[in-house]
Amino acid sequence: MFVERTGALRQIAWRWRVHPAIAVRGPRQCGKTTLASSAEELAGHPKVGASFEGFVIEQVLAGVDEQDAWFWGTHGGAELDLLFFRGGKRYGVEVKYTDAPRVTRSMRTALADLDLERLYIVYPGEERYDLDERIEVLPVTDLPVLWPPYGG
Repeated sequence: MFVERTGALRQIAWRWRVHPAIAVRGPRQCGKTTLASSAEELAGHPKVGASFEGFVIEQVLAGVDEQDAWFWGTHGGAELDLLFFRGGKRYGVEVKYTDAPRVTRSMRTALADLDLERLYIVYPGEERYDLDERIEVLPVTDLPVLWPPYGG
């Protein structure tokens, strides 16, 4: 197993917690999740959401400049799974292991505080749609739209 650190810590505003995005990879990342004997058993496993989040973040980090990828949060509890910069604009990624993602207070805070160009909610479903003017639900299979020349 190894730990990969991306970027250096910097503070954007006094009440924000901004940390480099870190990907931990190894055979124990999924734990017993990989021993599921059916899709239903896997979906019901308590660690499947965290495992899915780790997978999605690793895929996004593969397509963005690692020096511009961050975890973001406030002292009030609002968090964003991934914040990245592209072309002078800020983009957010929130990962949800659910079939019907919805807008949360944390997402609204991130949009306002960070002035995000777009916030993507990545989920394991199949449909791509907008929840708001700047919030898009994105199937995990559509992640390449985040990277040039495909989109983003």
